[in-house]
Amino acid sequence: MPVTSKFVALKNYIPTGLPKETDFEIKTKEISLDTKNNILVLNLWISVDPYMRARMTERKNYKPPFNIGEEMEGYALGIVKESKDKNFKEGDIVFSNFGMRDYFVCNSNDLKKIEPMNIPIQTYLGPLGMTGHTAYIGLFKHGELKPGQTILVSSAGGSVGSTVCQIAKNMGCKVIASTGSDEKS
Repeated sequence: MPVTSKFVALKNYIPTGLPKETDFEIKTKEISLDTKNNILVLNLWISVDPYMRARMTERKNYKPPFNIGEEMEGYALGIVKESKDKNFKEGDIVFSNFGMRDYFVCNSNDLKKIEPMNIPIQTYLGPLGMTGHTAYIGLFKHGELKPGQTILVSSAGGSVGSTVCQIAKNMGCKVIASTGSDEKS
């Protein structure tokens, strides 16, 4: 049975400045399960992240620009509403890159199942998600952080940098933090 999915689409590229409401539109489309996309998900939490601003331009970046008029991607947590895949069942909480929409269909390769703990599930988009993972890998795998050390954190006003600061402070480290502007401090 088809479902109507509402999604956010970019209307035009924004070369400079802050995005405005008029740069976006809410659109709808009918979606349904098929043999390839056999899992229906309802997004519960959608992450709006700084890297998305770079994708609103035509400039080359580490991720391609958003396609004008199509669903914008972004990290999200959702709940499986219907599944024809043996690895996912109704009610499973999942992580995906299908943000900026309410419903979507995909296959199991596009989802990561989350086993919720006794914490808010949106934590999986921050400290227990890519932000926390990036901070952890940088501090411990590459930086080999030890308790009591002094560290310098550049871009400390961002999601990863602020997480790095919190982890280091919890380890008893002295943290020297910098940001790109006074507004971010």
